[in-house]
Amino acid sequence: MTTYSGGIIEVSYDSGEYFKSEQSKKNTKAANVGAEKKRSLRQQKKKEYLQIMKEKGFTSYTDTATYIKQYIDTDNTPSYRTVCQWLSQADKGDFS
Repeated sequence: MTTYSGGIIEVSYDSGEYFKSEQSKKNTKAANVGAEKKRSLRQQKKKEYLQIMKEKGFTSYTDTATYIKQYIDTDNTPSYRTVCQWLSQADKGDFS
C-alpha cells in the first residue's frame, strides 16, 4: 500500500512475474555475450577469406571456398556453403 497526496492507492505486486522478468533479462544478457564471440569470429573470418580471395586472384566465391576448405579451414566448421556465403557478404561490404 502506498500513501500518495493524502490518499491511499492499493498496489498489487506479483513476485512471480518480477522474477520471470529478471531471469529473462539475465538470460538475454548471457545470450548476447555468447553471440558477441560468434559475431567477432564471423567478422574476422570474412575479412580473412576476402583477403585470401584477393591475394590468390580468385574470381568466384566457389573457387575461393574450395581453396579455403582444402587448405585453410579443413575442419567441418564453417561449412563450404557458409564460406561461400561469408565471401559473398564480405565482397559486398557486409562484415557483420
